[in-house]
Amino acid sequence: MTENRPPGSTVCPNCRSQFTSGAAVCPVCGWATGAMQPPGGNPDEMPAPKQGSEGMPLPATPLPGPTPGLSGQVPTSEQPPVFGPPPGYGPPPSYPLSPDYGQPPWYTPPQRYGPQQAAAGYGYAAAPRRPNRRPIFAGLGAIALVAVIAVGALLVHAFGAHAGPTATMVYQLVPDGSRQITDASLNTTVAILQKRLNLYGADGTVQKLPPDRVSVQVFGVGDLAALTSFIGATGQIAFVWLPPDTYGKMGTVGSIEVPAAGAIIDPSLPAQFNGNQIDPNSFNVWADRSNPGRWLIGFAFSSEYVKQFATWTGQHVNDYFAMVLDGKVVETPYIQAPILDGSVQFGGGFTEAQAKDLANILRAGELPFPLREVSRAVTSPAPPR
Repeated sequence: MTENRPPGSTVCPNCRSQFTSGAAVCPVCGWATGAMQPPGGNPDEMPAPKQGSEGMPLPATPLPGPTPGLSGQVPTSEQPPVFGPPPGYGPPPSYPLSPDYGQPPWYTPPQRYGPQQAAAGYGYAAAPRRPNRRPIFAGLGAIALVAVIAVGALLVHAFGAHAGPTATMVYQLVPDGSRQITDASLNTTVAILQKRLNLYGADGTVQKLPPDRVSVQVFGVGDLAALTSFIGATGQIAFVWLPPDTYGKMGTVGSIEVPAAGAIIDPSLPAQFNGNQIDPNSFNVWADRSNPGRWLIGFAFSSEYVKQFATWTGQHVNDYFAMVLDGKVVETPYIQAPILDGSVQFGGGFTEAQAKDLANILRAGELPFPLREVSRAVTSPAPPR
């Protein structure tokens, strides 16, 4: 390849800059070019330059005095001396220089030649690169991450994994009637209590203690009274029909007054429907618009019981029935019309928190047997050591 250039000019074989002929080094890249100007002005026809022991072109003029390389050795005649940039270019001669390429570490010669020219000594086949320097923010991020991990480990070591106290309650299953407590009922109780803990947002474990007990351990307890009330509820919901000849119906008064909310239901009255027939995923809560500050709970029967519930409500229009939870009356509405879609809503003067807790208890399912708390132990976190 032939390049057009003004008469009396020289082309640097390294960076192809043009400058006045006779200069010993290229004023742009510092390449020693004085003895390497090719005849005819074609760099591709340039004869191979004189090589040093490292296989690189010898410099035009070394720096005055010995300059130690990275290995700590002083260059000799058998070892190419280390040289720096030309006067007025780059850092002063005291800047640490590289013995490998005869250039400062910050300098990266451009790759101007292919493999054949590089083999002939006209340039580098692969230009040396600057050392990898990652952004300072990456280093700071790594340091911050290590610091966070270290602080977290110290906190866990000092206070334990949970900041609050740990409560351990033992409950006994109470048999009712002729039903006996079995290992299957223990397993069901453990599963329901664990689901309740998860719905409550508590970190804890439940274990069975045969033949009739379970242990509940909760870490980082806040309101222990609210927690035990939530765990210990049986969650047994029932629809109890109040016969009109005794309790009357809408518009008429019976011989016995309709039970109020909170009253114990007459155990002789059978339940027409119970919580096992309700879809556990259908429970929902919302604010009662007609009673500000109070909340309602809604649910729906499972598909196989929707038609049955529609038939029963159609047969008892204007009759009262009691919504009973764990043996206590929540409210006693009357049936205005047949409920064809199996959807029911009720309210017992619940606050938002009470409605949500009750809905979660019902979502977790009904316990096979009522529970009685037999022991409780609360331990505080160990002090820092």
